[in-house]
Amino acid sequence: MNAKIKLLLLLTVLVCASSMLLAQPITREDITIGTGTDLARIPVDMYYKTSYFQMLIYPSDIDDFTGLITGIKFYNNFVSDLPGKDTKIWIQGTSMPSLLSGWVPLSDESRLVYDAPTHYPSGTNEIYFGFMEDFYHFDGRNLLITVQRPLDTDYHSTDDRFRTQTIGSNRARNYQSDYTEMDPYNPDNTGSLSGAFPMTTLVAIPITPAQISGTVTDDGEPLAGVSVALDGTDYAVTTDAEGEYELSLLPPGSYSLLFSKQGYQTVALEIVLGEGDELVIDQSIEQLSMVSIHGQIIASDTLVGLEGAFLAFIGYAPYAASTDADGNFVVSNVFAGQSYSYTITAPGYSNLVGEIEVGDTDFDMGTLTMNEVTSPPQSVSATIDGGDSYVTITWNAPTNHDWQLGDSMDANRAFEGYEVHRLRVGQEDDPASWQLLTDEIVTETYFEDHDWYNLSGGNYRWAVKSIYTNGVSSLAAISNSIIKEGGIGLITGIIINLDAEGISGATISAGEFSTTSNEQGNYSLEVVAGSYDVMITAPRYHPFEFTDVVVEAEGTVTLNAILQPTSNSDLTSPELVSSITGISPNPFNPQTSISFEISKAGMISLEILNVRGQKLKTIHEGYMEAGAHRIAFDANETNPPLGSGLYFLRLRSQDAIDMRKMVLSK
Repeated sequence: MNAKIKLLLLLTVLVCASSMLLAQPITREDITIGTGTDLARIPVDMYYKTSYFQMLIYPSDIDDFTGLITGIKFYNNFVSDLPGKDTKIWIQGTSMPSLLSGWVPLSDESRLVYDAPTHYPSGTNEIYFGFMEDFYHFDGRNLLITVQRPLDTDYHSTDDRFRTQTIGSNRARNYQSDYTEMDPYNPDNTGSLSGAFPMTTLVAIPITPAQISGTVTDDGEPLAGVSVALDGTDYAVTTDAEGEYELSLLPPGSYSLLFSKQGYQTVALEIVLGEGDELVIDQSIEQLSMVSIHGQIIASDTLVGLEGAFLAFIGYAPYAASTDADGNFVVSNVFAGQSYSYTITAPGYSNLVGEIEVGDTDFDMGTLTMNEVTSPPQSVSATIDGGDSYVTITWNAPTNHDWQLGDSMDANRAFEGYEVHRLRVGQEDDPASWQLLTDEIVTETYFEDHDWYNLSGGNYRWAVKSIYTNGVSSLAAISNSIIKEGGIGLITGIIINLDAEGISGATISAGEFSTTSNEQGNYSLEVVAGSYDVMITAPRYHPFEFTDVVVEAEGTVTLNAILQPTSNSDLTSPELVSSITGISPNPFNPQTSISFEISKAGMISLEILNVRGQKLKTIHEGYMEAGAHRIAFDANETNPPLGSGLYFLRLRSQDAIDMRKMVLSK
């Protein structure tokens, strides 16, 4: 149970308690554990500059007490009078039967109940530590009490001791040092194990716990395996073979009582528990309705139905299907009203992934197109031949290919050959500006560009694509560059706005030559020697033109420009906030890479949640600088490892909370 929920429940208990004050006063009692027949330097060791102590208190020690603990008392017998000694005390429930296996690291469940300078007077005294916040104890587990003396500058007498006793041999651990303070959240394996602990008194307010029991049915028949839980707490049980359940040791308060089971509608009841209540709540739950998911898969190369494509759906429940000879598929008996992630695979085609929201009627996914897997040519090379009269372009056939030239995966699908393009240096990212040199598909792995002799001066490259049935093409493989003599010059500069900030993505054009500015606003444009009107354009800015710019062969002309915005409102943009920018791959198995942006430096946390919003894993928690970050996540590194299903990734920063879905498909 997290601290916030505990606080809410505690406030509810206190409100209930205050409402009873009109009838009777709050009863406080002291519960003392131990007789104090011995003396030892625990739980605080003043003979060293720092000490650390843990002990277990069992339900039998406190007669199965339930209620609020408001403070704790230890009993000292000091020869020194020691005012102002910093002391910290934590308390929590635990199922650990002993401390034999080592220290219990503190966690979110641990409550820091005392943190203050404390006076330890000389002589025999009862020292009371009033809690900053009352501790709420209802679950019947053992109590773990942790006491720390933070590192001090002084040490004191070996005879500054507390009244103690020894019961057993493994209920307590003790550590002391003059140099190194123990980290409560990551304790090392130093220190000693024993059964010695201080005579301890818990100052408490007893509260009788409540109980809920009943039977869960489906259409009058007992239903086993139903989860019955108080929402937002750790109180949960599952119905037995007779559909019966019992939730016990419950604190008074207002709750939402949840009944849930796979394939059934979840029922939530708002209830109020009074002190000592024994409620009987019988509940009937109904099965979820079922629908179907259907659609058709077609191939990008043939535009006809694709047989044998495999579909996997992950969500409330997993489903799978394959397409028939016409590419059609039907998934029956799907739980309605749920979200599902899907992955569609087929040999020779790129995977399709996505998400759907299935309502209360059959869901039509429509026609989905799977893109053919293509492979570009390899090692494209351009060389001048024929006494500078033409350029020969050569390449190697695609690698990692499912078939060779002329072969096919089926009767309608084949690798047919290549097409060749010419481009100027700087046009690599603008295929629309390339010139196609092959009117028909070529099957050889070379091509001669005989138009080279008549080209104007410039810096050229060649791009080759693999071609498949129905004109499906691969990405281009691009050759080395070759300069055509005739005088090449350079136009360079920087494009900025009125605030002297570089403008990214501005287009600089000189005749048939063009380029774009980088993130800093810088650009460089190769042109054939000559005279040009140079035009500079950028979205949301007025264009700017330089006229009659003369560029000499092997010369450089610098043209810097300050662009005027079209309007102030055009430049307004939302304030950057921290966010998750990518999960790749997604779905994943079992590893994926998480990308995110932090808008300003500070503390952040990155967590994995289940579909109920419960935290399963903290991937990162701590300080991070502003900027882009990437973290790897392995689903097998959680304890226990995550199973296939839908999860949520949550980023929490100083300025935002962002969540994304992620699908683990094992």
